[in-house]
Amino acid sequence: MEDNSTNQWNVTAGLLAEEEEVRRPSKKRKLPPLSGLPSSSPMAKQNKNTERSIWWNKAIDDSKDFFLKLTTDVTLNEPLQNAIPGQIVRLPFPPAGGLTSRFSTNKKMNNAIPVIQRNSFALLQKRVQEKGGLVHVSGPHGVGKSFALYHLYCALSIVATNRVMYIPNCAQLNQDPFSELTPALVAAFAQDEHFLHSQILPLIDIFGEPLQPRSYFKYFASHCADNGLTFYAIFDQHNSLKAKQRTEIPTDLFTWPEYFPNSKIIVSASNDNEDIVLPKMVVDDLASYWFAGGYSNQPDIPEFAAWQSENNFFLGEDVSIVSDITSNIPCELDALLNIRAKMSGIFSTPKEQLRMVVLEYRNSRSKYFHSSHQKYLDNTNLLRTDDDHMRYRTCLFRAAYHIPLGSCDQLVYDRQLFYDQDNSKDAQIFVEPCTPIAGEVAIRILQSHDLRLDILSVVSSSAFTNDAKSRAIKAYVIHQIAHEKCWKMQFHRVGSALGIEKYELDSLDIIYFYGNKAPHQAPSQNTLFVPLLADYPEIDFFIWNHAERILYAFQVATGTSDYTSKWASGETLYDAWNEFLPWKTTVEIWVTALPLHGEFVVIHGLL
Repeated sequence: MEDNSTNQWNVTAGLLAEEEEVRRPSKKRKLPPLSGLPSSSPMAKQNKNTERSIWWNKAIDDSKDFFLKLTTDVTLNEPLQNAIPGQIVRLPFPPAGGLTSRFSTNKKMNNAIPVIQRNSFALLQKRVQEKGGLVHVSGPHGVGKSFALYHLYCALSIVATNRVMYIPNCAQLNQDPFSELTPALVAAFAQDEHFLHSQILPLIDIFGEPLQPRSYFKYFASHCADNGLTFYAIFDQHNSLKAKQRTEIPTDLFTWPEYFPNSKIIVSASNDNEDIVLPKMVVDDLASYWFAGGYSNQPDIPEFAAWQSENNFFLGEDVSIVSDITSNIPCELDALLNIRAKMSGIFSTPKEQLRMVVLEYRNSRSKYFHSSHQKYLDNTNLLRTDDDHMRYRTCLFRAAYHIPLGSCDQLVYDRQLFYDQDNSKDAQIFVEPCTPIAGEVAIRILQSHDLRLDILSVVSSSAFTNDAKSRAIKAYVIHQIAHEKCWKMQFHRVGSALGIEKYELDSLDIIYFYGNKAPHQAPSQNTLFVPLLADYPEIDFFIWNHAERILYAFQVATGTSDYTSKWASGETLYDAWNEFLPWKTTVEIWVTALPLHGEFVVIHGLL
């Protein structure tokens, strides 16, 4: 696909607003509202007491209705007790605290929130219920953490012995936190109306503030202990809580287990470049849950199929390219829906519309990620020194080509586009793109860099596996061809006494493509095809000789003398490419990762 389109639909601004919503506080809700009279007058105090009584009773009544609906409506109760991946459950609105713009208007239909149940929901709930104290939920932006937490809130709330408080956005706690926490606590304990009226109401003043903040929570904790109840507190979007609030009562969330012994506190946050690092004492004691990835496409976990059906998204069409380019990440699929809405009714066939929607999605998201990444590079608080820039480039290079970090490499990267993940099997750390588009952006950014030192640091080190070295050599060859727009190499033919053969091809176009088959964009000239999938089957990249109709399939190999053809043996891939580009001849080429005076030994065999 080309980077530029003659048809442009600007969806970036809207997506930017939704993705950065975590940093903006929600609209302030004052409890109780001011009466407008001098606060010292008897009439003002009476009015405020009346207003307090109104919101207090409303919080209890709304919560009772909410819990009644969850426990008696079989369309809610049964799916929440037995979540099935791919099943859609329509959850009621929460009784207190509202919802953030993450739950955008197109998700709020018929006074309910349609949520696609995911396998990760059950895993998260199991993790929370097994662990005491505090569970920290983290992951990239837009993967569905907020929906998972709201589903968790509803699923926990149907259990009679649970009391669950839900704060959808910690930004609402930055100013007058008790005025937000008190209604949420009242909503959580609404089933215990006598306890609220007899023990809690006398503790708060006419403004909803507790008279003794330090002992306020003890009453709730004692009530739970005396009645065999389990208290859960869910705090979403912890990034938006200011530094000062994180150390003060009642928003010092990581000390809540001390206020509520035997409780379970869930705190969620997205990756963020400028977020405050958790104190080491907290990290060492923390039960964590990493939430990443998109809807599953597996036949026995049909989450993406449920999304496609729910949104009537090109039913009957082959939408594999959508999964390839988005990884079925919820916020990326939302971007596709926004683009489709702006492009409806202007194409003759659904197939053509789908192609243009995907093309515009790719263009607009690439521009957004480039713009976002430039802000990261311009932020001198993040990249302060030349060493920081070198570490950043190392991480970017490793992320682009799926090469692990070395034991001495430091993590310096744009957390809006990437995340780091441990490979527990061999204790390696990888920096991964949050979306496939972010990976493509990384490769394109690196085209303007000299990568020789980065590549040699991998190839010449005994600390890296042959697979990592192969990926580094692949990066070198692709980078050189992309930079020079031509291909010049010398080869020895496998199994032949012929001498060195020379190949040269000029005026190369470059097509980066998604998925594990052939591209969707046909070439019109000599072309370098680069698969963006880290583990594309058998072949690392392709070069197309347009005039002679020859397809060269490259495999980078290290530490082996077995050059048995894998190209022809992979019949599905071989046939897909032959259908995509009917060739006269195809040649499989192996590139060995043995640097000799700056050159690489290269051999090939003709199929």
